[in-house]
Amino acid sequence: MKRLISLVIGVGLLGAACVGHTASIKLSGGGPNGSPVASATPTVPNSPAATKDPTPAPSASEDMAAITMTQPDAGERVASPVHISGTANVFEATVTARILDAQGVQIASALTQATCGTGCRGDYSVWIAYSVPSDQPGTVEVYEASAKDGSPVHVVKVAVTLTASGSTTSCGCDDSSPAILASTPDPGQRVGNPVTVSGTADVFEAQFVVRLLDEDGTVIAELPVHASCGTGCVGDFSVSVGYTVDHEQPGTIWLFDYSERDGSIIDLVKIPVTLTP
Repeated sequence: MKRLISLVIGVGLLGAACVGHTASIKLSGGGPNGSPVASATPTVPNSPAATKDPTPAPSASEDMAAITMTQPDAGERVASPVHISGTANVFEATVTARILDAQGVQIASALTQATCGTGCRGDYSVWIAYSVPSDQPGTVEVYEASAKDGSPVHVVKVAVTLTASGSTTSCGCDDSSPAILASTPDPGQRVGNPVTVSGTADVFEAQFVVRLLDEDGTVIAELPVHASCGTGCVGDFSVSVGYTVDHEQPGTIWLFDYSERDGSIIDLVKIPVTLTP
């Protein structure tokens, strides 16, 4: 009888092991002559808890602000012209940089374009000359002009110390300086008719073009412009552009040069404005 019980227990354990389960052995008195009978009850193991797929972490570029500024550093003592650089992912890659004096008054501005935009991140770099009579606190701002109303969006501000400087005409910039810099009108400004466009330029023979487009992108005015100096020197320019629109609407001022090699548009600067009748 003992051998029979041992055999039953062994068979039960072996069967449970074959299916990867554990077995519990129970003796009962249900056999002949009251002999205990062994029965093996397989125990199903607990299933491992289901694990959820980890949520992918956002990429560094997705976390990055639309505009970043790497130069100048916060608290830096800067001189005219100021080198402003960073990265941007904005509409048409166009960003505006400006300098504010101690009273928060804008004393200089320029548009520049990143190397990529509208869904991709690019680098931008611009030099801006300014004039203040004495050393003072100031602010460098970089932003995108809203396509809806021209208001600043994605604004980045860096507090600096502006050192005293003279004329804004002499740039003294390196080769990364834009060939054409616009000082007026400001991006998003509501302009009258005619609109005065001014700034500095260093282009071939000091000649380039100003073009005005309406809300549909139609050219409504175009004029040649002559700066006071060019072909290796920075000159001033100012031109009044007349136009005709039948209602107030967004528009764009283009400043550009034509390539001597193939006639394509180069050194393009775009200024979003609001046109008035």
